[in-house]
Amino acid sequence: MSRRPDAHGALASRTERVILRTISWGAVAVAAILMTALVIRAVHVLSSPSVNFTDLGLTLQGIPAPQPGSLPEHVEELSSINSAMTVSALPNGIRWLLVCQVILEATLGLGMCLAAFILPRRLLAGRPFARSAVWSLFVVCIAVLLSGMAAPIVQAITEAETLMYISGDVSAPVRDTGFLPDGAMVFGLEIDLAPLGIALGLAALLAAFEAGAHLQKDTEGLV
Repeated sequence: MSRRPDAHGALASRTERVILRTISWGAVAVAAILMTALVIRAVHVLSSPSVNFTDLGLTLQGIPAPQPGSLPEHVEELSSINSAMTVSALPNGIRWLLVCQVILEATLGLGMCLAAFILPRRLLAGRPFARSAVWSLFVVCIAVLLSGMAAPIVQAITEAETLMYISGDVSAPVRDTGFLPDGAMVFGLEIDLAPLGIALGLAALLAAFEAGAHLQKDTEGLV
């Protein structure tokens, strides 16, 4: 496989250049899809008459199976088996919490797309340790923490606020409203430490790229 220097002095074969450009612009396409889905989801949450909550296993813990006609006023559907609930007439505050949750969950994909766009371009330019590459890894590191650890916290707060809302008077104890019995879990939060480990690994890689950036700068100064 023949290799030749490109216009920027990078040594790459034609196949490698095609692959790197495909990865880079493919990341742009995926980011556009993610942003479109994010906007559609946010608009739906803010404007839809009813909102569906899923993955409520912890939050619905202790709530008995609903009987026909026993659901609260704003609950259209509740399934303890499927850990899902559909709520109508949500207050704007809860809707905006849901939007924040959606945004935080999307940060990981968008951060990965940013890195997948910048790193191949730096390789094509023959400067893999450029400052932009270092910053892209930093963005991915923060995105992992936001998506993996901050998003579940916002989700738990949103679900707790929703249960308080549908249970009636938020100033009264929830267990006295008749919907959530004594022993039901109002605030269900489960933290996965895997994103923290991934973020630490990315931080180590970031430190290596930072060292490489200094070495690259010193090498360029000798040319």
